[in-house]
Amino acid sequence: MPTVRVVGEPDHDTCGGLVHAVAARLTGGPQARGVRLDFTELVMIGSSGLSALLMALRHTRAADGRLRR
Repeated sequence: MPTVRVVGEPDHDTCGGLVHAVAARLTGGPQARGVRLDFTELVMIGSSGLSALLMALRHTRAADGRLRR
């Protein structure tokens, strides 16, 4: 399962990259039915980061995939 690392403090300027990274990993063929999120280097998450996670979840569900941690 492809992994996306969430690092530091996702904010308004960086959240688009998080959503894009998740969406890009869902286009890798049949084995890319889900994405694993790695939060080991996450410092803090605010409203922008939570919004990005919800957008990533919507992309994942639209692709009939799973979002895991």
